[in-house]
Amino acid sequence: MAITFEVVHKDIAGRVGKLRVNDRIVRTPALLPVVNPHLPLVTPREMQEMGVEALITNAYIFRRSAEYRDRALAEGLHSVLDFDGVVMTDSGSFQLSVYGEVEVSNRDTLEFQQA
Repeated sequence: MAITFEVVHKDIAGRVGKLRVNDRIVRTPALLPVVNPHLPLVTPREMQEMGVEALITNAYIFRRSAEYRDRALAEGLHSVLDFDGVVMTDSGSFQLSVYGEVEVSNRDTLEFQQA
């Protein structure tokens, strides 16, 4: 994965830029909506049509889901989410902090994210 950042404009400590992830570009600063595939209040496709260039989803939720795990591995997250922009995956550490224990290791989650 190739990631680059181009500064387009600076003002004091702030900067406007373009984050390039492979062939996808996100203008920054950017807000990234968090998507849980089990709770599609607004679909990623609808978000993209509203101008969203990037979103976050949770690798732990995808990995645990019988409905989504195999599809994510076979088709990729962009296809499963029906979203052409940048997709960032969160590791699921929040679940660990809330529930105290989860049934997968950090290594398992990292390997799933890479796959």
